[in-house]
Amino acid sequence: GGNNTLTIMGGGAFVGAVTNVTTFGADSIDTEATLTASTVTVSGTADLGGDVTTTGEQQYGGAVTLTGDVLLTGVDTDANGAGVEFAGT
Repeated sequence: GGNNTLTIMGGGAFVGAVTNVTTFGADSIDTEATLTASTVTVSGTADLGGDVTTTGEQQYGGAVTLTGDVLLTGVDTDANGAGVEFAGT
């Protein structure tokens, strides 16, 4: 937590909350819990079962599957009108 960067090479799976991360990046994620970070970047697939909250942007490069009721809350920092950005569905 705190001012730490969490980068996952390959895929990551979480059943517990991930919080207080400055920069979160992964090739793919599978989470059933809350993810809170300054920014989130996932280059591949994302299976989301918990809320994702950022004080900056969220970027998802691959297919995103919602496995439950999920709230994605991000902040537009590059003036393109989107705090949560999807390259695929």
